[in-house]
Amino acid sequence: MEYIRMVKIRHAAMLIDTGQYSIKEVSHMIGIHDTKYFSQRFKEVMGMLPSEYKKQHQG
Repeated sequence: MEYIRMVKIRHAAMLIDTGQYSIKEVSHMIGIHDTKYFSQRFKEVMGMLPSEYKKQHQG
């Protein structure tokens, strides 16, 4: 289960990298409909919140 979550979050990071989707859209695309929960899980895997990740990777 942990592996699946890690894969989904890494996929979410790739979607964020495209710049085409909002964080809410990305969380829905990977099957997490609670944005707060998504942000917490994203931080566990990536070491930062999705909004921080987006700022670092778009600019």
